[in-house]
Amino acid sequence: MRDDVLTALKPFGVKILAFDCWGEGHYHLPVPPSMRMPDSDKWVRYHRAAITVSDRQAAWAERLLWQSGKVWLDSPPINKGLRWEAPPACPAGAHGTLGRWRMPTPWSARKGKRRRARKQRRGGIVDMLAKWWR
Repeated sequence: MRDDVLTALKPFGVKILAFDCWGEGHYHLPVPPSMRMPDSDKWVRYHRAAITVSDRQAAWAERLLWQSGKVWLDSPPINKGLRWEAPPACPAGAHGTLGRWRMPTPWSARKGKRRRARKQRRGGIVDMLAKWWR
């Protein structure tokens, strides 16, 4: 569970403030269904995670988790337009937005650096006037 959540959120700049993963129940051990087990055990019946992000990033994180198609929501949804019970081929919207199992392209730090460098090269009004006088 931990890897699925981190793969869905980290490349897109979502800052995770708190993260806890655990398993509940076991297929081969006689334990109660609500007993906490390690998340790394593959025979755990249910894998659970509690993720805390900032209020500003909560809706974006929820959309990324929905698009990953690997997790299900236990809490009330923030974005009512996402159908968590829908099949994996469900589209997100009618205007060409991505549906489930199709993640957007991750942001890269290079894109921002290129834009900043381009803006710095342009200069201001004085640089523009200097180019005209050359």
